[in-house]
Amino acid sequence: MASETASNKRSPWRERMRERTANEIRQSAAKLLNEHGIDAVSIRAVARELGMSSPAIYRYFSNHEDLVNAVIVDVFDELNTHLDNEVAAVSSVRDKIVTASWAFREWAAGHPHEFELILLHPLPPNVSAEVVEARRRFGTTFMRLFSRLWNEHGYDAPAPEEMTEQQHTMVERFRSNTGGAFDLPPEALLVFIRSWTKLYGVVCMEAMGQNTLLGDAAGLLFEMELADMGDCLGVPRRPPHK
Repeated sequence: MASETASNKRSPWRERMRERTANEIRQSAAKLLNEHGIDAVSIRAVARELGMSSPAIYRYFSNHEDLVNAVIVDVFDELNTHLDNEVAAVSSVRDKIVTASWAFREWAAGHPHEFELILLHPLPPNVSAEVVEARRRFGTTFMRLFSRLWNEHGYDAPAPEEMTEQQHTMVERFRSNTGGAFDLPPEALLVFIRSWTKLYGVVCMEAMGQNTLLGDAAGLLFEMELADMGDCLGVPRRPPHK
């Protein structure tokens, strides 16, 4: 039995080849997503792109859902890395917030199919733990910056006693669903929720082509919303390099 078990173990070389092929499959699926949208990412289409048979794909991914989950993780990783790199290039937290906002908008506008896949709809209940973690990391990017801004400088927020019961309930529900939300006080967390909703909304409309009636003024609308957010937070309208 011991020799049989040993023979079933993959050699390091085979493991490297398997990992390489799995990465090629993921890259091919990502290419189809980028060019044609999620409906184009089928097992058959990926196999055709790589010159493989469809059954061969199942040696690396158990089903189509498994492959899509892997692509979602890769797309989130790309977005998270993009935001991290842009934010790291500036020093003050105020500049980091506006830089992250612009970087998010630019990525979404350049990757509408990817945006639709990972951020347009809630995650289904059967996604992998890796997908949940990748999305959590994206969400904490802005939350972490707001928390730092509040702790270092503060920003305009209603007094807790001025908040309605419904607002307190909404904030605490959000806190519970995000695992603590960096312990921001209710009034600061309310401002974050409202700011994020505005930012996400205007970015989503542009990425999904819902701003066509504005012609080439979609960027102006984004700047106007960012200016309103900046007035509350004390952050500039544009990043230092814009």
